[in-house]
Amino acid sequence: MKQTTIKLPIRVIREILHCMPRKEAEKLLKASVKKEVKSISAAHLGKLDGIASIGGDAVKDTEAAW
Repeated sequence: MKQTTIKLPIRVIREILHCMPRKEAEKLLKASVKKEVKSISAAHLGKLDGIASIGGDAVKDTEAAW
């Protein structure tokens, strides 16, 4: 059987799961791919500083909005 992957907004996914029989929805959720979340210590976050420059000044922009 050929499989096709499509991306749907979360509201559509919730609606589909809401309409499915509970046992079918549970089976589908168990079969879904789980993404592993990896964590790092706060000390390592400093190494990320300056990797990408997207410009802007958050403080200045916030003050201008207020």
